[in-house]
Amino acid sequence: MVSIIIAAYNEEKYISALLESIYNLKAMNRYEIIVVDDGSTDSTRDIVSSFPGVRLLTQRNQGPGAARNTGAQGAQGDILVFIDADTEVIEHWLDELVRPFEDQTIVGVKGFVKSRQKAVVSRFVDLDYGIKHDKLLQYPEIDFINTGLAAYRRSVFLEMGGFDTGFRVGEDIDLSYRISRNKNYRMVAAPRSQIWHMHEETLKEFIKKKVRNGYWRILVYDKNPEKTRNDTHTTSDVKYQTMALGILFVWAVLYLANISVIYILIIGVLILLWSTVPLTRKALNKDKALVPLILPLSVIRTACLCLGVAGGLIKLRVMK
Repeated sequence: MVSIIIAAYNEEKYISALLESIYNLKAMNRYEIIVVDDGSTDSTRDIVSSFPGVRLLTQRNQGPGAARNTGAQGAQGDILVFIDADTEVIEHWLDELVRPFEDQTIVGVKGFVKSRQKAVVSRFVDLDYGIKHDKLLQYPEIDFINTGLAAYRRSVFLEMGGFDTGFRVGEDIDLSYRISRNKNYRMVAAPRSQIWHMHEETLKEFIKKKVRNGYWRILVYDKNPEKTRNDTHTTSDVKYQTMALGILFVWAVLYLANISVIYILIIGVLILLWSTVPLTRKALNKDKALVPLILPLSVIRTACLCLGVAGGLIKLRVMK
């Protein structure tokens, strides 16, 4: 049996569409749906209760990692499938996600998310996901699974202690990093297992999420330092942009001090432009209208990630 686990906190806007899409696209013969309400204050519980056959578990608000752990503890399936509440599934999503487990060495599988939103920010986020998906497909095995759409063998999930509830963001990344240390365990991508995801739609939402991601990612790296340099998901464009922004910051300081070093400005600009080539190429093939916005949105993304990283480093300094 497969257990589909959905962590939900104030998801009245989306949870109904997700559950309906799962019911409408029946896949395997034997699966259960578990929704873990993480202390919602809206009508999430009432909506979930209206769907027959869905198991509703409730807890006080403890974060998505704790909610997913609760679902895993109560699950009956040998395979645990985690899916975000603000999604809708696409035909064959579950069959394709579970199929790799026919190989007994596979312990984790990552599905892919995509968007059909029209907002500029959402389309940019979707392109960014696409670049990361392209990188994943270069590897026969991966070390990065996030719970937008993910599946694990329950025995291994429990053996690893589930998600670290000390993380409010990135607990899924931490788990996949920990699993990847065991050379007997293999994780793979399942590109044909896809869902629709609700990306950020406004610049404010985008900025907030990137700052938060940067903050928690540095804490994940502190626990998993071997992944700081690279993994099978994180692309190099952010690293190049961080370097470029650092160079441009140095140039700006020197310029304000009346020290003219034009070559520093040129180097920074060239690195910045080079870093946007993959996303620009992706936009030319998929969404040409976004091409003029790739550079400014990339700079905003990277600057916000750096701001979050700085906050995380301060946190680590205080903790230590």
